[in-house]
Amino acid sequence: MSEARINADGPLKGRVALVTGASRGIGESIAARLAMEGAKVVVSARTAESGESRLPGTLHDTVERIRKAGGHAAFIKADLAQASERERLVEEAEATFGPIDILINNAAITYFIPVEEFPEKRFKLMMEVQV
Repeated sequence: MSEARINADGPLKGRVALVTGASRGIGESIAARLAMEGAKVVVSARTAESGESRLPGTLHDTVERIRKAGGHAAFIKADLAQASERERLVEEAEATFGPIDILINNAAITYFIPVEEFPEKRFKLMMEVQV
């Protein structure tokens, strides 16, 4: 989005979007696209700042990218594996920009284990984060 600009009067004007898993990759791109169409975007992930993950990309970077293009964005660091963190995320997102109109649940945790060896604990964790 380095050259893209926000269309403040786009079809999502006045809408609030919450995008999880938005520190990099697909989540970052979805957040940027929603902002381009006029939405105010709250992004969330576990990686807020550089050095918190071995992977590139942070929530700070995503918000900065959107703001530089003229959009409205904020981040809330959250670990969606924890029920209390999910509740806090929604409360803080609504306190930031108002009621959430659009939810993109992009955050995920995946284990590459054969089905017959897959522990129930990991299955439950995957369901907590992804569903």
